[in-house]
Amino acid sequence: MSSARELALTPLPRSLSVAACGLVVATIVVLARAAALASPAAQHPMVVTAAATFDLTVTVSLVAWWMLRRDFGWSARALLALFFTSMMVARFVLPLGRDGALRVMDLAVAPLELLLIVYLFRRIARARRKVVARGAGGGFFDAQDMILDATTEIVGRGRLAEILSYEFSVLYYALARRPGGRVTTAAAADASGADTHNGALTYHRQSAYGAVVVMLALVTLAEIPALHLFVRSWSQPVAWILTALGVYGLLWIVGDWRACRSRPMRIENGALRIRFGLRWRLDVALDDIVGLRAPTVDEEMMKGVVDLKLVLPGASWKILELERPVVARGPYGIRRTVRTLGLALDEPDRLDAALATTDPDPDDDDSTLA
Repeated sequence: MSSARELALTPLPRSLSVAACGLVVATIVVLARAAALASPAAQHPMVVTAAATFDLTVTVSLVAWWMLRRDFGWSARALLALFFTSMMVARFVLPLGRDGALRVMDLAVAPLELLLIVYLFRRIARARRKVVARGAGGGFFDAQDMILDATTEIVGRGRLAEILSYEFSVLYYALARRPGGRVTTAAAADASGADTHNGALTYHRQSAYGAVVVMLALVTLAEIPALHLFVRSWSQPVAWILTALGVYGLLWIVGDWRACRSRPMRIENGALRIRFGLRWRLDVALDDIVGLRAPTVDEEMMKGVVDLKLVLPGASWKILELERPVVARGPYGIRRTVRTLGLALDEPDRLDAALATTDPDPDDDDSTLA
């Protein structure tokens, strides 16, 4: 009997937990959808649709949190984010004309969503003031890292925090007046060369990404209303969905460009902190860097010559080789293990100089930097 109890209490592998949770949630969604479709034939249709709405929002949130909290380290605060997510999903599941209870719930939850947004932006503002207060220390302000810290406090560490922080980061970098970057003046840099080893390594100035962004923005602005009018003739909901996706794409294009300008790669505390727009971020110890060399003509033409290529259009790049693999973090919590990187820096000589100072044996042919 005790062995059966122990077996029942033994947690499932994470993949099985996610699969079981998905199966249970899908079952609830299907039953709620069926109940909402059949509600006109019921004796009390409003009660049936309200129950279906409750299951799609509250029940789904509780089930997902209960089944995945141990695997992903979710605290009770993750329920709030799951509830917001389930409400968005419910809008697509409930049939048209059967979402009256959901609209009432939206009115009640709207202040909470606004408070969440205000909280995140106040956290970012406080973090920026702290960096500015350090002034002479040569500090940098990275809004995406601050947003991730704030969402982690609310929903706990895990994929959900990564997803929420990425969405807020897109909005922040697209709309903020000063999205971040260096907050100290050039005069604050150490005249002895401290700025070389603790300053910014920009990667956007020698590229043609600015022109590409302008072209894509103009095309998107012209395409959104034309596509909306074309699709609206046969499906108005689909037209609005495509319009929303187009507006989000425009925000992402602008946000990524502004992030490239305000999130430079940095050398500080013995590490190369790589931040590439809104796409990838990773930290590499300088001691783990084997070499930085220019690619050959064949390598420039080949695909997959490096594990991760962080290069803007039109920029020349170099191959950064690492002694051991590191994990790069991408949008929505995507992970990629890399050992070679393609980097395009405006001033690669500064990284060469920093690596030369960390080389234990600069006369060794194996450690020569190209």
